Amino acid sequence: MHGLAPFRGRTVEFCVLGPIEVLTGGRSLSFSRRQQRLVVGILSLEVNRAVSFERLIELIWGPDPPREPRAVLQTRISEARRILSSAPEWAAEVELTTYHDGYVLKADPDRVDACRFSRLLEIARTAADDDARRVLRQAVGIWRGRALGGWLTKAGADLCLSLESARLTAIEDLYDIELRAGRHYEVVDEIVGLAAANPGRERLTLQLMQALHLSGRTAEALEVYRRMRRWLKEELGLDPPAKAESLHRCILRGAAEHRRNTTVDKRTNASLSHSPTPQRPCLLPAGIADFAGREKELATVADLLTARSNESAPTTVAIDGAGGVGKTALTLHVAHRLREHFSDGQLYANLRGFGQGQPAEARDVLGRFLRALGVTAVPDDMDDRTGLYRRLLDGRKVLVVLDNAAAARQVLPLVPGSSSCAVLVNSRTRLAAELGAHAVGLDVLDPSASSILLARIGGARIHSEPQPTRELAALCGHLPLALRIAAAKLATKPHWSVQRLVDQLAETHTRLGYLSFGQMDVRSTIATSYGSLTPSAQRLLRRLGHIDLPDVTVWTAAATLDSKLDEAEELLDQLYNARLAEVGGVEPTGHARYRLHELVRLFAAARAVTEEHTDDLNRVRQRVIGCWLCLAEAAYRRVHGGDYQNALSPAYHWPLDEHIADTVVADPLRWFDADRQTIMSLIRLAADHNDSSACWRLASTASPLFQMALLHNDWADVLNLALDAAVRANDEQGQAVVQYRMGILRTGRGGPPKGQKPL
Repeated sequence: MHGLAPFRGRTVEFCVLGPIEVLTGGRSLSFSRRQQRLVVGILSLEVNRAVSFERLIELIWGPDPPREPRAVLQTRISEARRILSSAPEWAAEVELTTYHDGYVLKADPDRVDACRFSRLLEIARTAADDDARRVLRQAVGIWRGRALGGWLTKAGADLCLSLESARLTAIEDLYDIELRAGRHYEVVDEIVGLAAANPGRERLTLQLMQALHLSGRTAEALEVYRRMRRWLKEELGLDPPAKAESLHRCILRGAAEHRRNTTVDKRTNASLSHSPTPQRPCLLPAGIADFAGREKELATVADLLTARSNESAPTTVAIDGAGGVGKTALTLHVAHRLREHFSDGQLYANLRGFGQGQPAEARDVLGRFLRALGVTAVPDDMDDRTGLYRRLLDGRKVLVVLDNAAAARQVLPLVPGSSSCAVLVNSRTRLAAELGAHAVGLDVLDPSASSILLARIGGARIHSEPQPTRELAALCGHLPLALRIAAAKLATKPHWSVQRLVDQLAETHTRLGYLSFGQMDVRSTIATSYGSLTPSAQRLLRRLGHIDLPDVTVWTAAATLDSKLDEAEELLDQLYNARLAEVGGVEPTGHARYRLHELVRLFAAARAVTEEHTDDLNRVRQRVIGCWLCLAEAAYRRVHGGDYQNALSPAYHWPLDEHIADTVVADPLRWFDADRQTIMSLIRLAADHNDSSACWRLASTASPLFQMALLHNDWADVLNLALDAAVRANDEQGQAVVQYRMGILRTGRGGPPKGQKPL
């Protein structure tokens, strides 16, 4: 029983179980409007079935259609058909055509991921448990988010309702199999988040109660029952169903039996004046067998945890870093390495700070820790739990490992009171200051460690293709999660060369789609951090990704949003705190300079295409170029003492504060050395979008700085870009200005600029 062949690799593919994508030969087609994507997504869901005009209008616009909705819809269909037909494979394999009073997408259903999902469910229904489990995992793994990206109107939500319901049913079928096989420990935390998000799914709630009880978390199982009973009463006016009542009674009987078989002095338990005999727990999950690199960080964390520098409090180390950077891997590796040093045990909890479901509550984690320490009657009161926990650990050498924390409030109640213990916590946020902890920040791997990690997972061929391996690591941004995904793909495809995967990832529009394997997915990891941002910070990230500059200054961010500098700086701080941007230096004004990781930028750029209007993105581009025009002109005036010999143009100028501009370019050559790549990127951006006046104005204004820095090749490159843009636009003034600058370049280095045709 193997399920279906892998979905990726077919020539034309329609992905609707998540954000809508159309892949042709592995390349994602670019749609400029959300309505274009929706039309294609809806027709894909209804593949080979006609959808009427009225139904499409209802699904896309609901009760608020535009004026002349049929005309608008026909335009969107034409636009979508034009985009789809740009793929050479399209005409031979798929057809989007008019049918009576509507449209139909004619294609092999296997090209639509929703159809493949349904076929996998059919296979799983008749399979034995082991095969069904594998097929269901494959089916559930196809989903990348809400069907059609969650974009349908309320009026059209029923189109996806059965699919969303089938997904939950498939997950419930999978959990039934896992629980029958005794894998409750493996799935219990998965069920926690899903059940919380779907309180009306009775079967899921019962599975959660069962998994919690079997995992020794009976108090939590009973609390789930109480929440379900309260929700049913308040929302529906109903009592719990018979199955829930029966399971509740079974759990209570099991807990009572356990208490009867435990010899504990009742008066002692009631007063909590005497602690039970403590156990030596080891709750650590398995370490990472293919761990690579991080020698410096490993040594630092190990030294800090074993130093005993403070006699009144436990040593606490807080590891922070972006999603996918390897925080959990490092945490578990060092925890296993130090097991002998913490001879009285190791406690571990996943605090679920970032991911699906609600973050873990400190009260629930304390209950688990107390049971692991031998407590059979866990107190209900939070203060009693905390006090008992700290008494049990007093004077003992125990390492407390807290994975994936969201905030300090989750962590503080779990910190022991004894200096003989130690706490190791990791998070995407910087918690060290609030916890009084030692901070250890993780960045991406260096190229050498990246190659080692690829080789440990991907096999010997990594060593036989050194250059493609280096390219592969760079395309993964040296991010450990991306490297693991790439290596896993190679490990499961022994017939592939490293170069083939490099070629697959080279296309920026589809790279994130390929960086997914099983439960590992770069896009969803970044999306978790993105989802924690405010809407304004999300908008800023999207627009910065779309502009694609080497560095991000506060004034660049302000221009993208058309906001004040202090507002932009506050939003950049949000990106920094969420580990979606890193600080790369400080400006003369005292403002920080930021950078986006390449994969974060690709994620943001893709979100900009789907969530921003094209006109808005055009205005963003104009404002950013206009902002840097102001800076370049301020630098020009510093060099020349005024605007002498600098031709004016109608290019838009974003009004950057003059004092800020003068401070930034106080030393023009130093500024130019730091920001030359940004200036060149903006000239290229203006040329690509046929903004001739902005292109030649920026190239001309920056020319003296290229000349003073003796960067003749770079100077020639930007002048050629500007001249091409001016020629395309039939901009005679622009052509004259650029040719004047080319003349200066030619006389300065004794020959025509690189690539310049004779005048």
